[in-house]
Amino acid sequence: MLFLPLLSICQTKPYEIFGKIEGEYLGKVHLIFDKITATNDSLVAEIKDGKFYFKGTVPYMPILAIFRLSHSPFVRVYIDGPQTHIDFSNKVNVQGNYSSQLFKAVKVTSSHTNSLLFDFEKKRQEIGRFHLDDAEKKEALTKQLSQFIKQHPKNKLSAYLLSQADYLSHKQGKASSALLDASLHQTTEWGNVKRLLDDLYKPQFLNTLFYDVVLQDQNFKDVDTRMLQGKLTLVVFWASWCRPCRAEHPDFNRLYKSYKANGLQIVGISLD
Repeated sequence: MLFLPLLSICQTKPYEIFGKIEGEYLGKVHLIFDKITATNDSLVAEIKDGKFYFKGTVPYMPILAIFRLSHSPFVRVYIDGPQTHIDFSNKVNVQGNYSSQLFKAVKVTSSHTNSLLFDFEKKRQEIGRFHLDDAEKKEALTKQLSQFIKQHPKNKLSAYLLSQADYLSHKQGKASSALLDASLHQTTEWGNVKRLLDDLYKPQFLNTLFYDVVLQDQNFKDVDTRMLQGKLTLVVFWASWCRPCRAEHPDFNRLYKSYKANGLQIVGISLD
């Protein structure tokens, strides 16, 4: 029994975080380790001459460290070694009686996991600069995420990035989660992936009244959606330029054939 505490101590990972902040700030920076440090019990370091320092132990690495200044947004950084250097910048924007802070990590050294995160976000920003419609952008982001997970199936970062991908369909989310190695199933990141999948599966606007409209069909006749009240109806919004929309048409045809005897009607509303 005397060996158990010693074993527990040996399993912890020591860390040192050296930080520098440029811009406007008050005197302290707060640190929370995801799911380990309570939000209302964050670690605090004084900022002196724009510099701060944290030292301690964590139960495992890599681990997600969450930083914030007073009233600033959270900044997430992965720590995966004994020493990590982080350069932050903070800018305060004031418009009338409203102020906001742009607090971000500019440079993180000695963290391979965070270097992967920076590279991933850089490529994602490049996708955002392309002249793509929303459907094409989602397709590009989905492909980028899938490729990353295939390259790093055992890395916690893969699970973290998937947990943030609320642009996925439930089917895409399930397919991406299947690419993750089973060794991640005990991590906080995997728990966040499961929550995302639950959210993607839940029907949105359940028990909410449909906003009725009057639109013209292909023969220029008015169609009032109030005529569909009390009937089993699937309303599909689509556009001719939307490739994923067009790809779903065969599925809707099969769905209609399967349930038309039960009174199913499908109404397509084009956004062209």
